Amino acid sequence: MLYIQRYCNNCLHCGLLILSLTLFSTFAGAQSPSPTPAKKDALSRTEPVTEAPKDLRWVFEVGGQFRDADGERPSKFEEYKSIRNGFLLRRGSFQYNPGTSPYLFSFASRNVSERDQQYFLEGRKFGRFRTIGKWDSQPHLYSRGATSLLTATSPGIYSVPDSIQLNLQTLDPPMAGTTVPNPALIAAVQGYVAIAPRFDVRSQRQSIMFEQRYNVNSNWSLRFRLFDTKRFGERPLGTGSYERIGTAMGDTFRAHAIELPAQIDQRTTNLTFGTSYVTRNWGVNFDYTHSNFRNNIDSYIYDNPFRLVDQPTTGTGGAFNRMAFARGLHSAMPDNQSDGIIITAFLNLPYDSRWAGAFGWERWTQDQQFLPYTLNTQTAAPFDVTNPANLPEPSLDGEIESLTVDQLFTTRPWKNFIFNARYRVYREENKTRQILFPGYAAFLEGFWRTSIVGSFGTRLIENEPASYTRQKAGGEAIWEVTDYFKWRGEFEWEGWDRTNRQVEKSNEYKFLTAFTFKPTNKVKADIDYRYQNRKPDAYFPGPLENQLLRMFDQAKRVRNDVRLRWQWAAMPKLGLAGDFLYVADDYDENFYGLSSYIERRGSIEMLYNPQDNLTVYANYSREHYNTSLRSVAKTGVPFDIRNEWIRADRNVNDNFGIGLTTYLYRAKWFLDVNYNYNLGRDLITTANVSAPAPSAILNATAYPFPEAEYRMQEFSIDSNYQLAQNVALGIRYLYEPFKLDDWQLNNLSPYPIDRLAPEIDGRKFLLLDSRYSSHNGHIFTVYLRFGN
Repeated sequence: MLYIQRYCNNCLHCGLLILSLTLFSTFAGAQSPSPTPAKKDALSRTEPVTEAPKDLRWVFEVGGQFRDADGERPSKFEEYKSIRNGFLLRRGSFQYNPGTSPYLFSFASRNVSERDQQYFLEGRKFGRFRTIGKWDSQPHLYSRGATSLLTATSPGIYSVPDSIQLNLQTLDPPMAGTTVPNPALIAAVQGYVAIAPRFDVRSQRQSIMFEQRYNVNSNWSLRFRLFDTKRFGERPLGTGSYERIGTAMGDTFRAHAIELPAQIDQRTTNLTFGTSYVTRNWGVNFDYTHSNFRNNIDSYIYDNPFRLVDQPTTGTGGAFNRMAFARGLHSAMPDNQSDGIIITAFLNLPYDSRWAGAFGWERWTQDQQFLPYTLNTQTAAPFDVTNPANLPEPSLDGEIESLTVDQLFTTRPWKNFIFNARYRVYREENKTRQILFPGYAAFLEGFWRTSIVGSFGTRLIENEPASYTRQKAGGEAIWEVTDYFKWRGEFEWEGWDRTNRQVEKSNEYKFLTAFTFKPTNKVKADIDYRYQNRKPDAYFPGPLENQLLRMFDQAKRVRNDVRLRWQWAAMPKLGLAGDFLYVADDYDENFYGLSSYIERRGSIEMLYNPQDNLTVYANYSREHYNTSLRSVAKTGVPFDIRNEWIRADRNVNDNFGIGLTTYLYRAKWFLDVNYNYNLGRDLITTANVSAPAPSAILNATAYPFPEAEYRMQEFSIDSNYQLAQNVALGIRYLYEPFKLDDWQLNNLSPYPIDRLAPEIDGRKFLLLDSRYSSHNGHIFTVYLRFGN
């Protein structure tokens, strides 16, 4: 609970950057009535409008659908969508906009009969006010057919029958060393799992948004925005520990894990009040935001299926009998609040120049009560660790303040040349007080530890609030050399000043050169090259056990980045476009951690309109990612360099799509057909730098991993025929075959002890079995669409 939860939709600084860069180029209130839009199918291509525009437009769609999905775990088919059998109310909408009136009113709904529903409401008077309301519901199905020995008895509380706890505790008394697990224990757990109820693990996200804008006059506008989000349901939550058991040939491990169906009951409310005053030559904008996050489940308390009574750890330093508590305790995200302001302004200057500036301030607070150290009454501490009164402080009383200043000056000294100068500073100061704890319950609440001792020395148990200042300064020049050739150059310096991080100060220098080539209206190409060099002044590993390990976000890094984009109107009705990207990050190979990252992406797209009523499109893209990691097996401190190994990860994704949209038979028959294919492959290889030490053969020898692969295909057809002026009869069909072969998931089960590596003892390794596998999915829909 030593943190403050924040959300991107409450980030002042994202909006700050956008506002400062746009330079108030448009004024929201300066709108004029627009022509009535073409009639559209929300899930299809634009339909041609053959009749005169109408003041009132409406459409709704009803029908019936059939779904079928086969496979061991077809949960992926409905991971982020809801598909039901039977009656279907797919969408409905209407829009009223009299041609001579400045008023407009519209309403739209989508997937009304499903879990993934959307509603949109808008009313406006052009140039005066705009009112928007939106409601959205988004499901997330983690898995069907999950299982657990734990049952939720109240929010955040999970219990196991005492009879099960007593039986498993009897069959697995506290032991150390290399004792082989009791076969009766394994048989008992398998029996309990076999009769445990099956259930779905799913969550739901619902949000409502209301926005009001009002233009007092042509210069002055007011606005208000409310965004409220609820999230409820369940998600998988893993808890666990391990025991290291040494042998003459290396270490073996005893793994402990209990995966919880963690309940979710969260709500976030964001409020924004703002005003703008904009004239031809200057403008100012002010916004106040407030965010409130509330978590109605602040902790998870769960019975340990393997223990009815608490037991202490055994062995030196609590090396054995870990996770031997009767009840476990896990904290959830705490309630927190934030308040902030943004002030932005611009001023037009002589000689085609403009200044824009932005100032932002925000404050986050969190003061939720601490949970006790543990619920394990056998933890060997000098006081009652289950009583929160024995904590040094009742709560964190967390507070973080941020300050942002963004300045931009742009000028055009002559017609074909633009120069921009920019300076930004972002300061995040963690004002949370430092709290010294007398110790903590290590190894999942079983062993009392008063300090951490390692190759770095001894550290007390206390929080270390981290703060930092990030500055950016640079300039950009844009030169239109000719009508068909443009050059852009940029230089930027970025400096970090951190507190309580491994690197206190670092500097990064960035250089960019870019060219735009447009010899004709049919051909255009852009190519960019960026070079970045980040150098930390000094690196202090701090509490890392491996003092040679480097954090990739602070380590020395050189980046080369090349990007190419092109467009070609090959024929009057044929267009081609593509892009290519290459990014290479090189890290200091003298240390452990990430040593290199290479990303390559390329795509090509085609759009062909041989006739006014026919569109054919196709696309292909490939993404290629390579990472290299250097590490060393832990066989004591200091680490033995003979036990080094290299891990290389190669991930390749291919995507192909093709489709057509057409209108036939006097534009009464609409047809949309498309096919998409996605192939993903991931190969992890490991290799020893040299022969491992004889005493570390088991845990330092590199082994090959099989390649993981998934294939996702989707074929869909949507066709409808206009039976009458306001009625259309249609069908839709979706076929989705999904093939998954992933060694990380293939062997999972609620109790996978017989599928673990021989050096892993998983006698107390219980999972939800919340996963998905290969499937074939079908959806067939018949519908009637009414509308004008």
